[in-house]
Amino acid sequence: MNIGIQMMRTSLGVAFVLALVGCSSGTGASPVSVQGAHPANWEATGHWAAFTQNPASCTPCHGSYLVKTASGGTSGVTCFQCHHADGPKHVSGWELATGHGLAAISAPSAAAGMGYCATCHGFADNSGAAESCQTCHTTAPHPPTVLWTNPALGSQSHEVTNVGNAPACFQCHAAGANSTLKPSAAPAAGAAPGCFNNTLCHSDAI
Repeated sequence: MNIGIQMMRTSLGVAFVLALVGCSSGTGASPVSVQGAHPANWEATGHWAAFTQNPASCTPCHGSYLVKTASGGTSGVTCFQCHHADGPKHVSGWELATGHGLAAISAPSAAAGMGYCATCHGFADNSGAAESCQTCHTTAPHPPTVLWTNPALGSQSHEVTNVGNAPACFQCHAAGANSTLKPSAAPAAGAAPGCFNNTLCHSDAI
């Protein structure tokens, strides 16, 4: 047999086996079988945790979870088939501080942080595709006082908010606006929003 043909067959065989292994373990946090099926009761027991761990692992099969017209993926099963027509609803209990509150103050990522929330929700108006934060909070995106203490979040929500959310805070608090604290100096030219560089409410980390 021609050695080139033999090498090609071997390579194709290896690629096929690797493809099967990849499908059986899924991509990222989302396990699927060789047939492309999730484990039993996946929608109730696993899909939300896997999504928040790695949203990108869901998109090859299910398409966009934010834009309905870009949903579907290779499976043709979209997030919007189970969730409401305007976009995925959150899981039960999401309205509690340990749900949406903890996600909002976390480091910005593909499934957390204030910027992620703003993808669907306007902070203080209904400019987003879904209800704004102000629907429930009178001073969105945080409760009536940013120093509001909630043991469920570990401490005062302000001090445990990840600093990566500063660009979202900047929308309302540039140069200390809407705050009793004011930076003591002007920010350096071109300074990006930050907690302790005079762009928001504080001048330094002390």
